[in-house]
Amino acid sequence: LEFRRVLFRSPAPGTATQGAPGATGQPGTGTPPQGMSADRTYTDALRDFQTGKTDLAYNEFQQYLTYFPNTELAANAQYYIGEIAYNRGDYVAGVQAFDAVLERYPENPKTPDAHLMKGMALLKSRQVSRAVQEFRALVQNYPHTDDARKAQEQLRELHASAAPSPATRRPKQ
Repeated sequence: LEFRRVLFRSPAPGTATQGAPGATGQPGTGTPPQGMSADRTYTDALRDFQTGKTDLAYNEFQQYLTYFPNTELAANAQYYIGEIAYNRGDYVAGVQAFDAVLERYPENPKTPDAHLMKGMALLKSRQVSRAVQEFRALVQNYPHTDDARKAQEQLRELHASAAPSPATRRPKQ
């Protein structure tokens, strides 16, 4: 296990490596190191996340996205990166990670969760109007989900309606 930590250590903040998420803003498509599999990498990352080893899990989820950005669980990995950032109080990074879920993986089970958590991160970073927009989008696009119910609760607490005002509605395209 210690060998894995050394082998897959993330670069220092502010440095980017070719193919790494953040190097270009897109997940990489590099060849994984010999013996590295998508299933094992994701399973290890999720286990570490669930047992409170969030720094290690964060790095492992990033590794997963570097080498396996188009797998079925890539959206989950991206989501958990956002959740870790949110739990650390890094709301800007959280918003960016949740945005990546919404942009790269728009049709997946984590989409409503990403909308909700993006709204919460925006709210925590005092971007109330953007949070309200995010909560409204969630309610409108996923009305029968538990996340939509939570978004409606947030909207009530903010004294905002679930529907956008006529001036802020965008025409359908």
